[in-house]
Amino acid sequence: YVRTQGAMTDQLSRRQVRVYQLYSRTSGKHVQIQGKRVSATAEDGNLYARLFVETDTFGSRVRIRGAESGLYLCMNRKGKLVGKV
Repeated sequence: YVRTQGAMTDQLSRRQVRVYQLYSRTSGKHVQIQGKRVSATAEDGNLYARLFVETDTFGSRVRIRGAESGLYLCMNRKGKLVGKV
């Protein structure tokens, strides 16, 4: 049921937007989206480290967007994280 309902946009549920800071255990800092570059070098409370997590479907599909840059967190073909419109 979750798979079939998650495949299409849910018109009954309301869209939720939450603000997060993603923490990298490897670097010990927060993930930031500055332009097309994504790095884990931000301190706590940095403007570029604030991320909006948006949902509008039933299930687990989310979009992660930088609050300051407005770019979405994506992965390129090599598996690297990049910021895209």
